[in-house]
Amino acid sequence: MSDRSHHSSSVLGVTDSIVRFVLCAAHMVRVRQSILRCFCLLCLAMANSVIAAEPPITSLVFDPAGNSIIAASQSYMTVHEWPSLKVNRTVPSSLVLIQSLVFSPNGQKLAVAGGTPAETGVVEIRSWPKGDLLAVHEGHEDTVQSVAWIDDNTIVTGSLDHEIGIWSVGLKKPIRRLKGHSKGVIAIQVIDGGSLIVSGALDQNVRVWKVETGELLRTLNNHTRAVNELKTQPLLPGQDSAVRRPPIVASVSNDRTVRLWQPTIGRLIRFCRIDAVPLTLTWGPQGEWLAVACDDGKVRVINPDTMEVTAKVRVNDSWLYAIETHPADGSLAVGSRQHRLQRLTEDELVNK
Repeated sequence: MSDRSHHSSSVLGVTDSIVRFVLCAAHMVRVRQSILRCFCLLCLAMANSVIAAEPPITSLVFDPAGNSIIAASQSYMTVHEWPSLKVNRTVPSSLVLIQSLVFSPNGQKLAVAGGTPAETGVVEIRSWPKGDLLAVHEGHEDTVQSVAWIDDNTIVTGSLDHEIGIWSVGLKKPIRRLKGHSKGVIAIQVIDGGSLIVSGALDQNVRVWKVETGELLRTLNNHTRAVNELKTQPLLPGQDSAVRRPPIVASVSNDRTVRLWQPTIGRLIRFCRIDAVPLTLTWGPQGEWLAVACDDGKVRVINPDTMEVTAKVRVNDSWLYAIETHPADGSLAVGSRQHRLQRLTEDELVNK
């Protein structure tokens, strides 16, 4: 081979290598661009998913007839038929965040409590079943986390501003304010024929107050972390509150305990510790069991006489923020952080 031929061959070889390198580089650029585009699309899809995600169900309540369940989510309420859970209608609210729903004793009014975090606490009073706005109560400096009825025209509120308010429906200012908790009030119950208020708070304490004077009667401080919820054991059919034993109130806390109290005498009856954080609870229709909704997506059924966990029912993998017992059939409505509303029958609770 001549030098010229050898040189031409070398040049061609180098040229071929350069071409292959350029093509390879171009291919790599296209691959990287494709990967980048895929990554961007994935991020966009995830962002859209987050934006489109429904807010959690924060509170549940059955209507007085037991024909529907009302679920609160952020700034609106959804009325579902029971037991099908079919959506019947949506009731809007002026609240930025709804935290508590409770019907008046006569079932004609619905208290809708919440507000704007770190700004104001608000309670709407609505007629039922129409849902018309009857009154608005403002005065707390943070969201109202819980509301309860003392009678058909008087409510009590517990707020993250550390205070408890007693309000006459329709009046702008509270009848009185109760101060004593050092952190936000999370749960409120009214017991003893409307004469006492029981409150639970982030300061780990359960406190008992006299409605008539606002006097703090006692502090129950056995919990070691924040109290998440309080619920009063229902009366048995035909049982009068004046002749029954002292009322029993159940509490759940971040310390992973479920405790039973007799607040009128300041007595802790019994308690149990469970293997998850209990977020809220409800009693069976006759107080024969407790159902505790937890942060691991499970409902734990507890025998109040022994405090033994008799069943664990997985609802989903999300935190369970709301739980309510149907007044007649004993089934449960459970609401989660993923905006899922589910029904559990009493058979599922007993036989699991």
